[in-house]
Amino acid sequence: AALPISMLGTSSWPVASLVAKWQAYCAWSLPTSHGHHDSKGALCGSDHVLAFSTSIEKPADELLMPLLWRPESATSPDIALGAFMYHSLPALTTFLNTGLGETPQLSMDCPTIAATLGTMLVLLRLLGPPVARDPLHGARLQDLGDLAAQLGVAQLLADTPRTFAAVLAGLWHLTWRSQRLFSSHVPLGQIRQVLEAAVVRLPVLHPPDGTDLVGVLRHNSASQRKFWASVDSSTELNVLWGQLSRWLLSSNGPALTYLTMGFGPIDATWLKSYLTRALDVGIPRLIFVTPDRGWLLICEELRKERLAEARILCIRAFTPFARPYDHNNKAKFYLMPLLLSMGVDVIWLDIDIFLFKDPTKRLLQQLEDPEHPKDVLVTDHFDEHCLNHGVFMVRASDRSLLWMLAYIRWLHWYPFGHDQNGWDAFLGHSIAEPQLPADLRSDAATHVSYSVLSTEYEYLTLTGWAGDTQTKHRALLLHFTTTQGISGREKKRRLLQLFNATGRRTREQDPDVRRVQMAIWKELARLQTGPPAYKRPCYEGIHAVVGHIMQTGL
Repeated sequence: AALPISMLGTSSWPVASLVAKWQAYCAWSLPTSHGHHDSKGALCGSDHVLAFSTSIEKPADELLMPLLWRPESATSPDIALGAFMYHSLPALTTFLNTGLGETPQLSMDCPTIAATLGTMLVLLRLLGPPVARDPLHGARLQDLGDLAAQLGVAQLLADTPRTFAAVLAGLWHLTWRSQRLFSSHVPLGQIRQVLEAAVVRLPVLHPPDGTDLVGVLRHNSASQRKFWASVDSSTELNVLWGQLSRWLLSSNGPALTYLTMGFGPIDATWLKSYLTRALDVGIPRLIFVTPDRGWLLICEELRKERLAEARILCIRAFTPFARPYDHNNKAKFYLMPLLLSMGVDVIWLDIDIFLFKDPTKRLLQQLEDPEHPKDVLVTDHFDEHCLNHGVFMVRASDRSLLWMLAYIRWLHWYPFGHDQNGWDAFLGHSIAEPQLPADLRSDAATHVSYSVLSTEYEYLTLTGWAGDTQTKHRALLLHFTTTQGISGREKKRRLLQLFNATGRRTREQDPDVRRVQMAIWKELARLQTGPPAYKRPCYEGIHAVVGHIMQTGL
């Protein structure tokens, strides 16, 4: 049977690593002559094929195999994979320029060479942005899987270039998160159960046209609270439903909540200052998610000190950490389907954001635009076009719930896609990522509308502010990120400095208004610049080697 597309997934990596080690052992113990990779046709013995197969073996042995044999003492995987591609690129380019790589004859006569070429193209693509005829698109991956499935054990060990399995095994280091990250933490069956129960118990929620149950729930506060109470009383749902519904019932605020998360490099002062500032400006509800027990306790301590149990909820996300974005992606998105299904709008703010004022009113105004209401609001960058989901808002509706579930499913099964690139692609903004649902934008059930928030005047970043003294009142927040690059240490220093300048002093019931306004104006003046003439295209995760290739025109 053909290898599935998930041949690039976690379950296949140990197999690829084992095959690469077997290949290396056989090659080093019983060297074979080049030129006999396949015996189906003269094409396999051609000079072009021989030159390609021999040229890529040495870089694979020197740069990729140490990642498999001695990962703890090897060069950084990022450096090793980039160096391998840099040294292999001339041979790869030369072979592709012959046109042999595009001919069906290569797959028929030399399947081992064709499979090796396919894995190298996958690696090159994972180091760079989307391309025409993307090697990561489903059909091309399936063809590669079909081709690899034809190779017998003898061919794999004795005939196939060692680069084939070494590259495939090395792809693990290019994943952003673990495959199947969300596991049972986004309970699709329970979401369906909750909504079906709502229709039965609350007849008023029957939409007139049979659609947008969640949207009707969002607009009916009395029925919504009854719904939350029914969710809380259910014994069939996991405890998270009850925790969220009880907290929502504890106050009479609007049916929306802010979300943020933190782990790792944040510290007690950072977290306390962030939560305190949110309370000071009047954020109605905020959920803080963290995998760290220490940060959870700090959050609990502050909400009690400020008597803010109804406004702040602290939740711990239990996520085994294996890949760089496991904590980030899990904590950021797994609560959203639950909240949306309960008719609650969700506003996300990254933990490295300073609030000038409460942005709730302005966000709702932009979401409920009378002429063009939106399902999703999101920022881009000051001088770059791709989206930055450090700030976004999602309306509670059937459409946005199904869209969010589709996005989480993509994160769940496709560990190679950066979550920010995927967010842009799922909105159909500027990036075309692979492995998206075929009917995502054509299916009315998931075709959400969206609007890009102004990073020039309202939702600012460290890259710049295009306002002046006449428009400074429009500035709502400052996201401490920049397209020009900033170290974690410098970000933390500047953010804590601003938190300190605007915090309450001893014997102050509230921070001094004039002192706060002066600190904010100093920060704005520091960022002041003209509006960008245009915004560059961008893509997260381009390796330095591929970036150099793109800049030099190679």
